[in-house]
Amino acid sequence: MLLVVALVVIIALGAVGLVRFGVIPDFTGMITPMEARVEEPETPAPVVQPQVDPVFVDLPPFVVPVVRDREVQKNFTITLRLDVEPGQQEVVNRHMSKLQAAYLQMLYVVVPEQIHARVTLDVRALKQRLQGITDRIAGPGAVREVMVISVFDR
Repeated sequence: MLLVVALVVIIALGAVGLVRFGVIPDFTGMITPMEARVEEPETPAPVVQPQVDPVFVDLPPFVVPVVRDREVQKNFTITLRLDVEPGQQEVVNRHMSKLQAAYLQMLYVVVPEQIHARVTLDVRALKQRLQGITDRIAGPGAVREVMVISVFDR
């Protein structure tokens, strides 16, 4: 009986020694001293950004005629909306007349070109050109996106 107790004590002391020297991990959490335990650093609470409502500016519809052989073949009506960056609405409103004039000028050129080359309008290409005009006039970052709300022809 004494031999069994001595054998258990030797095995236990050997296990404690292996844990103390880092050979095997401390599964119980009782052997490693508190200062030696590696605790995960507290992750800071995520910063909650205040909820900001989106700012949209609706533009009046643009009517663009497609002329071929001195006749109006179609009239396209294009409705746009600007997704304005919060805090930039005043800047966009200040440049609104320039934006509308530049949009209309671009649409009068691009829409007929696209209709002569394709059956439908390439809305992606229109959006890219409209966004480029917006960035040039109102400044980059003032408008997140120029949205094409509707396009129809008569």
